Amino acid sequence: MKTRFSVFALLLFVAVGHAQARAVSKVPAQGKKSAAEIETEIVERNLNLIRATTDALDNFRYEQRSCYDCYAGSAGGTALTMPDATMAAEKKRCVTTWSDFYSKPEIDIRYVFGYGDDSDDSVVDDTLNRQEFVDRVLSACDSNVRVCGFTRSGDDADLFEKTVVGPTGEKHKIKLRLTASSESTSDIINQAFSQEQKEKSDNAKKVFFSGINEADMLMYVGHAREGGGPDFSPAIRRKVDGKIDYEHYSKHKPGLEDLTTAFTLSRKTPKILGFLACNSERWSDRLVRLAPKSGLILSSTDKIATEAALAHAYAALDSVLWQRCEQSFNGSMNQFKTYAGQKLEPVKLRRFFDRKPSP
Repeated sequence: MKTRFSVFALLLFVAVGHAQARAVSKVPAQGKKSAAEIETEIVERNLNLIRATTDALDNFRYEQRSCYDCYAGSAGGTALTMPDATMAAEKKRCVTTWSDFYSKPEIDIRYVFGYGDDSDDSVVDDTLNRQEFVDRVLSACDSNVRVCGFTRSGDDADLFEKTVVGPTGEKHKIKLRLTASSESTSDIINQAFSQEQKEKSDNAKKVFFSGINEADMLMYVGHAREGGGPDFSPAIRRKVDGKIDYEHYSKHKPGLEDLTTAFTLSRKTPKILGFLACNSERWSDRLVRLAPKSGLILSSTDKIATEAALAHAYAALDSVLWQRCEQSFNGSMNQFKTYAGQKLEPVKLRRFFDRKPSP
């Protein structure tokens, strides 16, 4: 252990020296923000967005406190107490769907944050995005939002657990895994620590791809690489100016090909599968073909703000914990119509409530 630490410290010294040398050779334009300033801004924006989303979801639940067909376990449970047959049918459909989702003592939910780089000197933000989730799941439950009250595993820093009551009144343990892809927020340091970064990326990829067979809910939050697919590693190709070679990703689609292979070999697929990335809607036909039994959550906004994807992911988890019915589930994910002056296209959970119960 001491030897590994010494080597790590030496590599850190070399990496920092490398970063400083580059900073000297590439003097920032006057007024250009430092990496530390950008990182602080990302953290502040994420924090403000999660707070705003929490307030919106808190109010959303309060306004639906007497809704018959908004939640599997909310007011009214039988056709006799329903105001009309349509609402009774929707409530039955909702209860049946969530009873299937919560059909096991333990529910496996995984959120994997793809490697969040941009250019060779940019802040890598996936660890920051993950941390916002960690802070929320570990927070005390003091509102109508259920993304709270989890405890962290003593021997696995990515695993969080919470007991919930399912639609049939039985208790279930939620095993929520939150995994980032980057070793640090510096792409330069991550490249210098090539072995450590490779181990981190390999772990994130393993968590995601094994989740195709094992998870009940599997979510990817990160880059789409211009249609090239999900990515858990630093960019494999860059241009002379340091920008990512998106044309290479768009042409060869390495992540999407890996995904296709994994689904082709899988025995089963998650009941809820989500890709919150730039216009992941473009993968819709392929995912419907590869995972016909999975409910899908896909982004349709090009160049979607990472923070907006974070809010959608947060609301989706809250809806699973609340066991929201279809209209309510989709409403929870679309509390904001715009973000940072950009129109946000609606995000929906499709096909989930039309799934046939597991055999």
